[in-house]
Amino acid sequence: MIYEKRFIKKYFLIIAIAIVGLSFACFSFLVLYDKERNSQALSYKLYAKNIISVIEIQLKYISSVLESLEAFYESSNYVDREEFKTYTKLVLWDKPSVKALQWIPKVYDAEKQSYIAKAKETGIADFSIKQLNSLGEWIPSADKKYYYPVYYSRPISSTAHLLGFDWSSIPARQKLLESINDHTPVFVNLTNIEGFSKYTYPLITPLFKYPYREHGSEYIKRTPLGFFVIFIDFDKLITEVLQQIKCNDAKVHIYIKRPLDKNYKEIYRNSSYKLNLENYKPNDLFCYKETFNWAANDFVFLIHRSEMSRCHINIYPALISLLLILALTFLLCFHLLKSMKKEDEIRRAVDERTLELKKSNEELDKFAYIASHDLKEPIRGIYSYANFLKTDYGTHLDAEANEMIDTIKDQCQRLSALISSLLEFSRLGRVDFAYKTTDLSAVVEDLKLSLKPYLEENNAKIILETKLPSMFCDSVRIGEVFRNLITNAVKYNLNESKTVSVGVQIRSDLGQVFYVKDNGIGIDVKHFDDVFQIFRRLNASSQFAEGTGVGLTLVKRIIERHGGKIWLESEKGKGTTFFFTLNVGETLENFDG
Repeated sequence: MIYEKRFIKKYFLIIAIAIVGLSFACFSFLVLYDKERNSQALSYKLYAKNIISVIEIQLKYISSVLESLEAFYESSNYVDREEFKTYTKLVLWDKPSVKALQWIPKVYDAEKQSYIAKAKETGIADFSIKQLNSLGEWIPSADKKYYYPVYYSRPISSTAHLLGFDWSSIPARQKLLESINDHTPVFVNLTNIEGFSKYTYPLITPLFKYPYREHGSEYIKRTPLGFFVIFIDFDKLITEVLQQIKCNDAKVHIYIKRPLDKNYKEIYRNSSYKLNLENYKPNDLFCYKETFNWAANDFVFLIHRSEMSRCHINIYPALISLLLILALTFLLCFHLLKSMKKEDEIRRAVDERTLELKKSNEELDKFAYIASHDLKEPIRGIYSYANFLKTDYGTHLDAEANEMIDTIKDQCQRLSALISSLLEFSRLGRVDFAYKTTDLSAVVEDLKLSLKPYLEENNAKIILETKLPSMFCDSVRIGEVFRNLITNAVKYNLNESKTVSVGVQIRSDLGQVFYVKDNGIGIDVKHFDDVFQIFRRLNASSQFAEGTGVGLTLVKRIIERHGGKIWLESEKGKGTTFFFTLNVGETLENFDG
């Protein structure tokens, strides 16, 4: 169950890292892609504005051609065909988008034959004022009050068949011409009977000879003498502009609304893409809309980028970012997975080794118990027989023999204590300590009570110089530490009045430091390390009470099991102070000095 929880926890971390890495990779890709897309969209809109600007310039130039023609005619009493040809050649020589430029005079019936004769004199032998019948054949125009024939037309090579064509023969065109009564050029969408390409439209401007005369405070308009007409091929115009700007993939849609119209009508498109004003979306990054007024009409331009061109967006930075983050995520997950597998193998090996050690320690404990029991058994036998000899035959033996028997008994007791101490020392590193919050002042007070007979016998007293704090420790083992240090302080003391002081100090580098101080014989500095070695006794047993030489070794092992350390300060003949620290848990009660 523990392994299952650990497995879920670890692999959940890997899955979480993978999800976060994938999410961040996708997020960075989208951010960089969107940035690149917006950058290209902005660049494209600048192109689109440039396209519209150039188109406006071209259209205004064409309007200016009509204005210059009007000024040319107004400045001359009569302009013949050659002058018209020369002038139009100068202004239109580099304008392939202009399909034709015509002069359409207003010819009254009384002037009809005169106009025909002049045309023939200037080289148009078959000139006549004509119209188209229902079969699309040219026939003489019907007699009427006045006519609007095409009198001059350039270029003559492609428009010679239109010379003499009477615009007034078509009611819609006659109505249009008669409605024009000021200088403003008029752009119209007429039925294409001239045979020009699909998107060719006429721009018409009237010519007034002395166009206004004063009548009081008003100006009264006069009937125009005729009309100049330029046929503009929008397909060539747009193609020329796109080539000039080097943006051939742009899709251009043009809409027009005349003053009396309610809706816009499409007059040009250079693609089959279904885009109109109804489905135009202002937030479309690759479609630009602009409106301007020209030739008495409102024009709307929609410049759209083709789907194929959108694919040219540079996605490499975003793609590289995506792949790098995915690669880093993969490597991190792979490394974590590898580390976790290795950690599991190590933990499994440690658990197996721990189990083996536990079994070994249990076997060792059993062996130590059995060995100590078996070792103590002959010692108890020797002690018993020595005691029997002393009891039964002591009176028959001399003083030296009795002393030998007493020595045997003492050595048996010492050897038994030594075996017990050795067993305790071997078990001390393996057994679990019962850590809990312990009031160390209470531990010392209990020791004073339990050692009271021993202290009175040796004329010794224990002084608790400071209140000891509560610590997280094994109370029994710490009690053994204080018992060993206090009994040693009493044992190795030749003074009539023996004093053992217990307390705690606060040090900046070590924190709480406990101490046990005596006024005993002291220890030479060269033996400071020797006192903690097992079975090492520094003084003759004849001068001081017998000991096993294991006590301070046990004390050091207990202190180390509590995360602390022990050391001493001493001067020969002036007493000894043992210091130790405990770092298992935090102090639960502040020291009160």
